[in-house]
Amino acid sequence: YYCQRFITSLKVRRFSLRILLLFLRRCFPHFTLSSPRPGTELKDFQSLGYIKLAPILSEMQCQEIRSYLLTCPLLDTKGSGKTFLLDDVPEDCQIGDYPLSTVVNCPNVMELANHPDILGLAFEYLGFMPVITGLSLRWTFPHSNTPDKVQRFHRDCEMGSIKLMVYLTDVDAESGPHTFATGTHLDRMPVRLQSFSDNQV
Repeated sequence: YYCQRFITSLKVRRFSLRILLLFLRRCFPHFTLSSPRPGTELKDFQSLGYIKLAPILSEMQCQEIRSYLLTCPLLDTKGSGKTFLLDDVPEDCQIGDYPLSTVVNCPNVMELANHPDILGLAFEYLGFMPVITGLSLRWTFPHSNTPDKVQRFHRDCEMGSIKLMVYLTDVDAESGPHTFATGTHLDRMPVRLQSFSDNQV
């Protein structure tokens, strides 16, 4: 992870990724999908850097997840060490994360993470069998303070990776939606992780 952050050139990154893929396919030939999903969204994914998928979870499934999470403690991501329930959020809390044990035992989450259509699309985009390296469930809360660093524009720089983000509640333009700067996945990567102002974006 830290070595690849020094590779800021997109061309060098792609070349390095091809070399890595050749090595992995030779060493692990069984790491493939037998019948990847037809790539209807692949072209847009490659050019824009993101695609908006149709709803993956039903309203009932979302409700099952939300009902389960109501009884599970969250951890304040500011590093205060505070834990709290969703119906008793501390006034100064902007983001609350659930422990991994809560995430993997949550209804519908593992089925979603291993959904064949999602894996197929990831396979098409990446060119290799996707491996899940992170799962998280979090709530963000309205606040008048400076936004948390993950709520500001920033660049993720993991080479050869994608992220799937799923809302469990209705979100519109006035309720803090995830925002992506189209095409920025094709720009040269920064060596140092940083936040960007709205004007810069």
